Amino acid sequence: MDSLIGVLRKRRLLPLRPLQRPTTQPAPVPILPLTRLPLRYASSELCIMGRRAISVEELKAHSTSKDCWIAVHGLVYDVTEFLSKHPGGGEVIVELAGQ
Repeated sequence: MDSLIGVLRKRRLLPLRPLQRPTTQPAPVPILPLTRLPLRYASSELCIMGRRAISVEELKAHSTSKDCWIAVHGLVYDVTEFLSKHPGGGEVIVELAGQ
């Protein structure tokens, strides 16, 4: 059974390397593919999905088990297909969808 992290890694939405312990050195700046853009506005205003800005209102419109988007660290993910595979049940994610 795939975890959310596993699914996001397969889709190359998360780094393939494991998380590292914090260090005193500054973290390297990641190189993002052109299909993902960093958030340049306050999270309450916009999120980025692909190459277009997603408003909070649009994000909230995708908060059902049949159409589920979530925002994580300023990036928007369509996790609809993953809901049935989540070990804790899809309801856990749907409760937080659209935020």
